[in-house]
Amino acid sequence: MRVFAEGKRLRPRTEKVIIEGMKEKKKLSRKQIIAVITVAIAVPMIILWAGIAYISVNSVEGAGAWEDVGTRFVAHRGYSALYFDNTTQAFEAAAKESFFQGIETDVRMTSDGVFVCSHDDNPFLDKSVSVAASTYDEIKNLPLDTSGSVHDADKSVDYRICTLQEFLLQCSVSRKTAFIEIKQDFDEEEIVELVTLVNKYLSYRKVVYCGFDKDVIGRLYRAYPYYTVQLFTSSRVKAFFYTRMGYNIAVRSDAFTVAALERAHKAECYYAVYTVNDPELIRKLVSEGADYVITDTVSDLA
Repeated sequence: MRVFAEGKRLRPRTEKVIIEGMKEKKKLSRKQIIAVITVAIAVPMIILWAGIAYISVNSVEGAGAWEDVGTRFVAHRGYSALYFDNTTQAFEAAAKESFFQGIETDVRMTSDGVFVCSHDDNPFLDKSVSVAASTYDEIKNLPLDTSGSVHDADKSVDYRICTLQEFLLQCSVSRKTAFIEIKQDFDEEEIVELVTLVNKYLSYRKVVYCGFDKDVIGRLYRAYPYYTVQLFTSSRVKAFFYTRMGYNIAVRSDAFTVAALERAHKAECYYAVYTVNDPELIRKLVSEGADYVITDTVSDLA
């Protein structure tokens, strides 16, 4: 056996043989090529069939059959450009404003079963206080923390937490549609309590139950299949699947596409966009056929 000293090159012929041998090893056999092609085709097909199965299992019917009646405007947490959001003052102002056809609120439940309007679980100046862990009597007189308001809303008002009952009364008097966004993981019993309260003030045709949690919204729909339900999302992918399942959707403004809106209408689903305050963008959404625009303020669309 010939031994080569360290650092010395192999003879050219020997190097060529070794290199060619390495090239031969890198070549895939016919069976390996077929296996690679099979996997490349099979994986996307499996993903596609899994998506179809998911849509089939989670589909709903008649979650609010779409009608082409033009764009309607929903006051986001009340007229929140004037008054701090989710308060009695904001709801009263929205109820008086003809620009809005609907009013939206966020709903939570206190530990003793009172439904209140609040986006966060701790909306108070005292951040140690939780809505879900407190009774209504314990929180009803606590001042709200208005520092997070994105608008120059009237800060001179002594804001307190608003009950869902007060919100529903404003919707009933003004004949505006109530958009009730569920913020907690309500179980079946709590959903029944919620719907029972809402039914005291509004016809089911004047209510849209909505939220980001598909499980909660699906739970409500299964109990009340004749109610209108709507899923919120900032994802174009989720919006695609939700409309395929038969849900009405509300997408964040940067996720809006005309193609998705057309798909939603083809599936007889309502298509809403949130939260839009730019008049130019609102005009664009109106011209392209959005069903609802959720906004904080009144816009001049002339």
